Amino acid sequence: MTGLLGALMVPLSLLLAPRPGAPPPELSAKKGSPAWKRRVQGRARLWRHSRPGQRPEPVINLINLHTGERLAVADHEIPSAALVNRFLRCRWTQRQTRMAPSLIRWVLEAAHHFGAREVHVVSGFRHPKFNRVLWKKGRQVARRSNHRLGKAVDFRLVGVDVERLFQYLKRRRLGGVGRYPQSQFVHLDTGRFRTWGGI
Repeated sequence: MTGLLGALMVPLSLLLAPRPGAPPPELSAKKGSPAWKRRVQGRARLWRHSRPGQRPEPVINLINLHTGERLAVADHEIPSAALVNRFLRCRWTQRQTRMAPSLIRWVLEAAHHFGAREVHVVSGFRHPKFNRVLWKKGRQVARRSNHRLGKAVDFRLVGVDVERLFQYLKRRRLGGVGRYPQSQFVHLDTGRFRTWGGI
C-alpha cells in the first residue's frame, strides 16, 4: 500500500506548473486588462509567494540564456555566493568557481535603477579551456579574459536599450565595461576602469 501511495504522490511544483504549450498569463490576457498593459509595456511584474493578506514581494528574475535556469531575487536582497556560483557556472564544463561578490550586486543595482524585472545572463564564468576554444575561433573573446577568473559577467536588461545600460555603467566607473550592440549585451568586470565596443 505504501508503494502505491508513493507512486501516486506528485510534487507540488508539477501540480502548479502550467500545462505544456499553454501561453503565459500575460499573453492570454484580454486587451485592456492590467496583465495586457504589463505585456505591452514590457514590464510584467513577477512576484514571490506571500501569505494571505500580505502584499506580494516583487522580485528580479535572472535567467541564464545557456542553461535556461532562473534565479529569483527579492528586491534589495543579494543571493548567496553558493547560488551565484552555480548559476554563473561554465556552460561548457559545468564547473563552478568563486565569482566576484560585487558582480551580482552591480547587476541587481542596474536592474533597480532602470526598474527592470528580468535580467538575461549571456556569460559568467568561463573555464580557461573553454575560453581558449572561443578565442581561437575568433568569438570576440579576450585571451586573458576576466571570465576565466570569475570576475566578469555579460548581461542585458529586458526592456532597456544596451546603449543606455552601457552609459549608466560607464558613469559609475565600477570596472571594465564593454558594449556589444548587435549581440545585445554589456560586459562588466571587476578590473580597472576602461571601456570598449564590440559587435
